[in-house]
Amino acid sequence: MKIVDLDFVFISFDEPNADENYRHLLKIVPTAQRVHGVRGYDTAHKQAATIARTDNFIVVDGDCKIRSDFIEQELEFNDGINLNHNVISWPSYNPVNGLCYGNGGIKCWPKQLMLSQNTHENGSGVDFNYKQYLQMNKVGGDTIINGSPLQAWRGGFRDGIKLRLENGYFQYGGHPDKDNRQRLWNWQNIGSDCENGLYAMAGARHSVKLAETGWDITQINDLKLLNQMFHDTNVLDYLDYNFLSVRDSQHYKTKFVNPPRSGEEFLRDKEAPRYDIVYISYDEPYTDERYLKLKTRFPSIKRVHGVHGIHNAHYQAAKIVNTDYFWVVDADAEIVENFNFDFRAPNWDMNCVRVWRAINPVNGLEYGYGGVKLLPRKSVLTMDMTKPDMTTSISSDYRPVFVISNITNFAVDPFRAWRGAFRECVKLSSQIIDRQNSKETLNRLHIWCTVADNTNYKTEIIQGALAGKSYGENNKADISKLQLINDYEWLRKIYDEQFQ
Repeated sequence: MKIVDLDFVFISFDEPNADENYRHLLKIVPTAQRVHGVRGYDTAHKQAATIARTDNFIVVDGDCKIRSDFIEQELEFNDGINLNHNVISWPSYNPVNGLCYGNGGIKCWPKQLMLSQNTHENGSGVDFNYKQYLQMNKVGGDTIINGSPLQAWRGGFRDGIKLRLENGYFQYGGHPDKDNRQRLWNWQNIGSDCENGLYAMAGARHSVKLAETGWDITQINDLKLLNQMFHDTNVLDYLDYNFLSVRDSQHYKTKFVNPPRSGEEFLRDKEAPRYDIVYISYDEPYTDERYLKLKTRFPSIKRVHGVHGIHNAHYQAAKIVNTDYFWVVDADAEIVENFNFDFRAPNWDMNCVRVWRAINPVNGLEYGYGGVKLLPRKSVLTMDMTKPDMTTSISSDYRPVFVISNITNFAVDPFRAWRGAFRECVKLSSQIIDRQNSKETLNRLHIWCTVADNTNYKTEIIQGALAGKSYGENNKADISKLQLINDYEWLRKIYDEQFQ
């Protein structure tokens, strides 16, 4: 199944950002159609199925901003998977509370299934039948629910109840599934740092309290009723107990890792990634242990070890792989459980460097530092080895992928803690990576130089960051000096001089 070949239908009701999200969708899928202002979820989805021309069609909700790489997917399903009876569901990221799951996510519906079943206002349940869903792990979009106080409150109100449902029934003692309990906690406690985030938390608390008194939970699907409730009630009164402060909420979201949705066993060759994986290590402790752990999950993984120079190591990796693209896992990367190396690049796109997000446990930053990379083999074999930054020496086509791939555990001893901070802060302060956003780069640099929590090597990290900042600023015009950050023997000498 090629996603780009399917019809897209955008379903909106009164979301304040719906027009903007639809215009964004049209830039990616110019043929996308729209169903707007139809009262009732089942009725609106049936109208979407009626106008869809393909047997399976994509539904994008009004508060969802689709990610540009969504249409690049090409899915192969195992024998026995009947796409006439199953719904494909992608998670969506909610920046208010840091959650990433099915709420507001993109769906692929079989046209005839949608037309033949009755749900929501035309059935007896509160939602669609989740047992029909094939849950994907790739993030399809961002659910922007805080365009207004009403939208934020309504989003929290509806999902507060949904997260207490089991087989369609409200669980008065709390949901038996720990993941749903965690999601509800996030809805009720995280978001004070975002515009209208207080209303989202109030909504999630409000609805659960009502449901616990026997309120008819099917009414969450009547948006006009909910709108009237919002206007008739001082909804912020439901923020009657503690929630995380602005600072704590921001910090929490940098640390929080969403639970995996599924193993995607319905996809063909799920345990055999399309592209070769290479684990690159040099002198880091625990590399054998980490490599063997990965090899247990992915037996075909390859390894490059002890090659002097980052460019040379990646060049050797490109020589031993057999696929046009190949994955690179750094030695200090601890792969998260739901990352499966399952991304598939379109056939026409063979010169792109993609870097996934990584969590830095020391300072809470979440960006490409230490993240898993997907590299084009031919471009690596012909890369410019004189550039200090390896990824920009491969291709000018660089695309960050806003999905967490790993935790970067670089601070395993004093020297390596210092080395990791020094090298990154040279790159940030010299801005040798021309794609960097200056404001974002300076913010990351400031955090590196001031924050080093959850580590025994705070002194080494802060001093390494400050030394790297100074070195990068003083030598930003001297490529030969910037290249030295890839010489680990030179780095050891600088470290020894600083700490003697």
